[in-house]
Amino acid sequence: MAYETETTGTVITEKRTYRNYGEFKTTDDGQGNVKIILTKTSVNAETDKKEPELLSDGTVNPLAGLPVSWANSERAGLTLINENEVVTYTLKSLEGFELIAPDPAIRLYIAQVGLNSIQTARANAFMKALNEEASEIEPAYNGVTLDLRVGIDDDGNYSFNKAPSRRSSTDEEKLAKILAATGKSSEQIKQILALIAAQTAASAQDSDDSEGEVS
Repeated sequence: MAYETETTGTVITEKRTYRNYGEFKTTDDGQGNVKIILTKTSVNAETDKKEPELLSDGTVNPLAGLPVSWANSERAGLTLINENEVVTYTLKSLEGFELIAPDPAIRLYIAQVGLNSIQTARANAFMKALNEEASEIEPAYNGVTLDLRVGIDDDGNYSFNKAPSRRSSTDEEKLAKILAATGKSSEQIKQILALIAAQTAASAQDSDDSEGEVS
């Protein structure tokens, strides 16, 4: 069970259990030398959301009570390799940064790694931006200089000094999460979403047809 404890008001300490799942295969060189090879790994942190007691069809869920993140690996047929607790930290102030990383050189390193990650994401988004008003695929920016400190416009877009806005989940994404929590496989979820989309399109067409009828 994940839990949080606040330390001196500057750092949130969280201990969470992680599991490492894997997929294996056996190889044989034809001379009696059999080897087991790890072909896939999936490291998952324990989620607060747990598997329901019953599946959508009313039957007992064999993975009931297991964190959803682990249950997905179990459903995929992966094998549990190891399980450990990991303590992580969330900063609430610069004082907290000094508390968990007292060495100035380490603080600079961590700050630069974070800055590099943000700058790379901003540069990638800038390069991939398209002119939505163009009839053909056309980059929104070409042959210009982007200063990642100030951004590209008055609003500071693509600047690391502008906090990104959190994207709201679509209705389809929310439904997919609900279906996954009931034990549905990814393929079943795709089929259900496709069926709903088809029914929605058909309803919209019926509505258009009825509006076009002359009484």
